[in-house]
Amino acid sequence: METIAIMETLSPMETLKTLPTAKPTDGKLSSPVPGPGTCTRLEDLPMDVFLLYIVTQLHRRDLRNLRLAAPDLVHTLGAVLQRRCLGWAMPSAATYERCMERSENGHLQAIRLPEPLEVSFMRNWVFYHSDLTHQPFALAILEGRCGVVRNVLDAGLNPHSLYDLYGTPFWFLVIRNRTVKMLELFLAYPGIDVNQQTSWHTLVLDDLPAGRWHGCQRQYPQLWFDKHTILRDEPEEIQEDTVKIMEMLLARGARFNTLDFLRFMVCRPRGLELLRQAIRNANYVDDGSGKLLMHLAYALRFLSQTVVDVLLQELPDARTRKVGCLVRDALERRGHFRRWGRPSWRMIAHMIEEGFPLGSLAGLPNAEFVELAIVLDKLTPNPRWHGSDELPARARQRWSRLAELLLARPELQQAGFQQWRDPVTMLKDPLRSAVVSRDWLRVNTLLRQNTGQWQRMKGY
Repeated sequence: METIAIMETLSPMETLKTLPTAKPTDGKLSSPVPGPGTCTRLEDLPMDVFLLYIVTQLHRRDLRNLRLAAPDLVHTLGAVLQRRCLGWAMPSAATYERCMERSENGHLQAIRLPEPLEVSFMRNWVFYHSDLTHQPFALAILEGRCGVVRNVLDAGLNPHSLYDLYGTPFWFLVIRNRTVKMLELFLAYPGIDVNQQTSWHTLVLDDLPAGRWHGCQRQYPQLWFDKHTILRDEPEEIQEDTVKIMEMLLARGARFNTLDFLRFMVCRPRGLELLRQAIRNANYVDDGSGKLLMHLAYALRFLSQTVVDVLLQELPDARTRKVGCLVRDALERRGHFRRWGRPSWRMIAHMIEEGFPLGSLAGLPNAEFVELAIVLDKLTPNPRWHGSDELPARARQRWSRLAELLLARPELQQAGFQQWRDPVTMLKDPLRSAVVSRDWLRVNTLLRQNTGQWQRMKGY
């Protein structure tokens, strides 16, 4: 801890690089400095003690004289300091061999850890590892010591290719720390990849929600306190810092894959603006992995209509190019809705009104109207389910509204359903039984014949 404090308060690299080049007044040093007779090479000096002595005890005039006396001092001390700094910050090779192994895909992962010391705190178990003391750089990131981290990065540490003892890149520890200053410090260095993936194919934005830190509780106790504070109290300063972090990462082109982050993002202040920014940087239109379909289905099931509207406004061609027969999937609980459940009837009505594509193939000889068949079947009372021969008023009102919206769609109007705009009247028509039974040949035949059944049904 004393070494971390010294490295944080002192910045030898910056001090030596910014020394003035004024001429000395007397050419002598007023304070004693280790002379050439002390050691044969400058690299043999104890650098920590030497740099601390130079910066703390020498006067500014003496520093100018020292630089003039040794023109190559900055480069010589810089190379040695870099090696010393990296050797201090990173665990030893023996520690990596004992705790890490390389998986088949080339990523480092933890194989075994020392026996943890179980400590009971607030009726929860927190596991402290002795190997945390061998990771001073990871500890400095989690504790928010920007001075130490800046010196280590200046020494040439790569936060992407180097890992901690748990196989996590140091770049991900910065995000879990949730410190804006620390993130700004890392983003200022060239070569930072905001879309780096871990061995579990996790992006940095996907790792931002605190609910995904269960494994880190056992690894780093500092994150345990932050996680529970964020989930329980959610103070305004933490929310504001989180929003700033997301804005900074999205501005650099960061992407996300998980649904946890989608929900986490839209629930923050200015969440809709963040969603718009994320859509513009995620390249949904050119992505063929079905990410948009998954996110849109999740928003329909668990989020609000405003989130769906933002998705459709930012991606106007999403209704036809990507979502497929999402209305049919919602009614039949297929696809993603098989696992999540059917959306609310208001959300399904909103989908129909917004023009989500239907499975109806209007204009073809054997057009199918699956969505209408599902809704009309729900309007038929089921005594075994409802306990009577009459449909409950609330259920009848909801399914009738969906039937009206479906019958008003241009696809069904062009197919010949313009005469059956009233779902109650359609229940007493032979066309209804053909649609519910999904006898599409008979349905298309009745639509083409148009024998004036509407006039005969006016008396009902």
